[in-house]
Amino acid sequence: MNKRIISWVLTLVMTISLLSAAAVSAFAAEEEEKYGEVKYENGKWVYYDPDGKLDPHYTGVGANAAGLWFVD
Repeated sequence: MNKRIISWVLTLVMTISLLSAAAVSAFAAEEEEKYGEVKYENGKWVYYDPDGKLDPHYTGVGANAAGLWFVD
């Protein structure tokens, strides 16, 4: 093979590898985000922020043992 073609292929492989690593890092950072807790209490669903304080006006994502939930 021509040295120019080998160089081009190696450059392409390295670029793809770097882009893949950046995408994996972005997903890993997303998993580290802390969510508040969604609980069912006294016949209704309530949201507690990550510090454990009740927040009746929160809109966003909360979590419990069943997964992630949108709180409105």
